[in-house]
Amino acid sequence: MVVGPLKEATYDSISLERLRKAAKRYTGDAEFHKFAKAYILLHDLKGEEEEPVPCLPLVPKTNVSQDPKTVSWKSELWLACKRLWQLKWFRWCLFILVCTAMLRPAFSSVMAKMLVASMRLTIRRVLSLLAMILEGIVDELIYQLEFTLRGALPTDVSFQETARHSYQLLSHILASVFGASVTFLVSLRRGQVQA
Repeated sequence: MVVGPLKEATYDSISLERLRKAAKRYTGDAEFHKFAKAYILLHDLKGEEEEPVPCLPLVPKTNVSQDPKTVSWKSELWLACKRLWQLKWFRWCLFILVCTAMLRPAFSSVMAKMLVASMRLTIRRVLSLLAMILEGIVDELIYQLEFTLRGALPTDVSFQETARHSYQLLSHILASVFGASVTFLVSLRRGQVQA
């Protein structure tokens, strides 16, 4: 060695630990640096006199052409595509996708139209369900009230003795007077009546 902290030292006199440090980084002498790297490499390789036992393969090798999984995956894929094509909704979705790709509208406008259409359909279905439920509740309420009132009425009254015409005339007159008064009050409020 001519230069550096190990000046005038022979290669054989330097300890193994100093050689390891020099193999990592030694700026004083480039040739010594190369020697240290080679020596450490050989020393590490010499330490492994026995070769490691090779690992056994995890999956035994089989002939690829005889393996049924590799042969039939294409046929299974073809069968799955054929079954999908038989479904009507899949053909419609594919048709809509192709038309969308051909017309190329903005993705946001397509999504907005689909969202609006789905929301309208959902609201329409929910409201029709609520209307059916409400109608069923009102029908049941009417039936219960009618059943309760029929049970409270006397049963020995004959219907021939009841005067119907006077009752109908009186209710007709009361309803007419009420309707006329409501109309008159609404028109006064709007200012349409002239004095």
